[in-house]
Amino acid sequence: MKKKETIKSIEKEVRERVSGRTIKAVSYLEADEKESLSWEESSIVLELDDGTLIFPSFNDDGLFAGPLFIQLNGEFEVIPAI
Repeated sequence: MKKKETIKSIEKEVRERVSGRTIKAVSYLEADEKESLSWEESSIVLELDDGTLIFPSFNDDGLFAGPLFIQLNGEFEVIPAI
């Protein structure tokens, strides 16, 4: 599959899973969650109304917690891994 097709496919899958959902809770990973991932730091977690958890990782292999970037009023801010 070409890169452009791969991107469109992933976008479609993610859109189907999260579009229309509501963020129910925002927290950092709990100690046991962090431990289950073998991470030393915690990432911010967005919990959706269906129980889906969205959180950043340093890389595709999920080796480390990662920061989340947000854009507010045209400015980028970082929610750090801690």
